[in-house]
Amino acid sequence: MDIKENDELINKRKFFRVYSDDPICTVASIINVNEKSIKTSPCNICVRDIGVGGLRFSSKLKLPIGKNIIYEFKIPILHKCHHIRGTIVWQEKEKNNETYYGVNFLVDNCNIPHYLTLFNNLALIIKRNRSNHGCNFCDELKCPN
Repeated sequence: MDIKENDELINKRKFFRVYSDDPICTVASIINVNEKSIKTSPCNICVRDIGVGGLRFSSKLKLPIGKNIIYEFKIPILHKCHHIRGTIVWQEKEKNNETYYGVNFLVDNCNIPHYLTLFNNLALIIKRNRSNHGCNFCDELKCPN
């Protein structure tokens, strides 16, 4: 993705994103396909950026994409595990065999203020280089992903 495309994508977003130098280690699993409940084993992923509208993550796994496939992301932020559902809406393959995925969250409007506060607080803590963020940041050399 070139700079112009990236700027256009950022300008289309409704909500800000939180970026960190180190990705957040978390897990994702498929919980629903074609409106039927299922439960897959969780897989490790590295969250690269996150906001109320969704997140971008990387994985060496090839994951299915589509609005009919709902994932649950268990994300540790500020010392609490947040379970957020969403669908993968795009993927981009990198030369290093890693794939980046874009997720749209399925968040009720009544939960938006909660997540705005959560991600704003996380962004402030990361910006101030404080270690009290309650996240599991990946060590890219040791990451199980």
